[in-house]
Amino acid sequence: MPSTIKKIGKMMLTFNSKTYGELLAYYQPKAITTEVENERAIAIAQELEHRSELSLEEEALLELLMALRYSLC
Repeated sequence: MPSTIKKIGKMMLTFNSKTYGELLAYYQPKAITTEVENERAIAIAQELEHRSELSLEEEALLELLMALRYSLC
């Protein structure tokens, strides 16, 4: 995945694929097929949402979790 740049005010943030890969390896998100998996995804999303500031990689993980939960509907 190529680097993505996000501009916040005068500061430029760069998406780090290695960091994102580490987050994916740590949390191991996958398609949600059971209530237990759904609850786990909710818990991870809540953990991320309660942080004061998310990195681009954490934002991408949160978006992925939300998409996985949305596909459950």
